[in-house]
Amino acid sequence: MYCWDKKHRKYLIEQRNLLDAVIGLPANIFFGTSIPTVILVFKKNRENNDILFIDASNEFEKGKNQNNLTDENVEKIVNTFVNRETIDKYSYVSSMDEIKEKEAQTQRELDAQEALLRQLRQRRDALRREVERISEISDKLEELNETRKALQKQCELADLTMDYLTRAKDALANGYVGRVEQGFVRYADALLGEKIGHVMLDRELHLFIDEQGAARDAASFSAGTLDGMVLCMRLALVDALFQKEQPFLLLDDPFVNLDDEATCRALSMLRELAKQRQVVYLTCNTARI
Repeated sequence: MYCWDKKHRKYLIEQRNLLDAVIGLPANIFFGTSIPTVILVFKKNRENNDILFIDASNEFEKGKNQNNLTDENVEKIVNTFVNRETIDKYSYVSSMDEIKEKEAQTQRELDAQEALLRQLRQRRDALRREVERISEISDKLEELNETRKALQKQCELADLTMDYLTRAKDALANGYVGRVEQGFVRYADALLGEKIGHVMLDRELHLFIDEQGAARDAASFSAGTLDGMVLCMRLALVDALFQKEQPFLLLDDPFVNLDDEATCRALSMLRELAKQRQVVYLTCNTARI
């Protein structure tokens, strides 16, 4: 098959100036083919370099099996070719510059379409790869969904456990806060005397002292008073937790920061405690015996 490529067009049209006219004929007018056909008219020794284009693709008489060119159709084609005239929507005489510009414009459009086609092919290949991964992704999603369900159950169990623990802690605190507070007051009166005010204990067993309507944190007291308050709190906790038992007490020099008067009261309190339970008292100073 003959290939009417750019090289041949350039040679025949631009270099040799042989193409005189292009006549487009209707489809299905020849036996053996139904496609539209074109007549290329070549002419030697042309004085001009323009080209006549005739579009006669709609000039025919429709037949049963084949279209036909009537005498009027043929005459119109011949007259237009001979007169070399431009007829609206039928014929046009184009200069060589127009043809070159049209060819350049067509080439740009083809290049743009080719670039778009490459992008579409790349996109198609990417989509094809994604489609091939759908099964893998579906399996992964199913696995993640099962993991999510398992973690959700663990979270629900953890929430339920936290709820039970919170309620248990509140119940325990409600049951012990009062007894711990009473025990602290009893020990504090014996150990610290009138140095502290009204005692307040929250559910977290945080100790506050009411001074003229203001709650004072236990940590704001002097080191000696704070040590005495900590010891009273521990003794009160032991009493609250072991109501039917008398566990032994192990004290490692707890009166280091107490003054002499407070130390005497503390030792007296320990002697009273030792009458009811075993007390192991460790100290490195004979003045605190």
